Amino acid sequence: MTDLDGTQALPPLSFLPDPLAGLVTGDSWSGQEPRVAAPKPVALPDPAEIRAVLEEPPRRRPRRPSPMVKPSPTITAPLRPWPSPVAMARVLRATRDRLPTPKVANQSTSSRTGIRVVLLILLVTAVILVYVVRSLADTLSQLFG
Repeated sequence: MTDLDGTQALPPLSFLPDPLAGLVTGDSWSGQEPRVAAPKPVALPDPAEIRAVLEEPPRRRPRRPSPMVKPSPTITAPLRPWPSPVAMARVLRATRDRLPTPKVANQSTSSRTGIRVVLLILLVTAVILVYVVRSLADTLSQLFG
């Protein structure tokens, strides 16, 4: 029931043609080719009518009054106003003054530990490097010696 009502696609070809060589090596569709109805031309409006519409002044639509929004009866107290920037600065300064300053740990101990770790890593790297260089020299002496 393929392509009887025009909604189904044609079945795929078993071989694809070679588009680069220009050869037609693929199969062709059996049956009739799909037909597409050409659209009919649309009648254009008269140019004089278009000029008349463009030259007449634009019409203004009458404005409708906007509907009034009634305040909600659930709000009974007015909203609190925002504090002034000076008052906010005073509050922030007072909060900053009240906060305790954090005690700084003994930094010399942590820096000494960090230096020790770095030196240990460098030492291990140097030992591995010496081992690799010795192994490479031994291999090269056996190959060419």
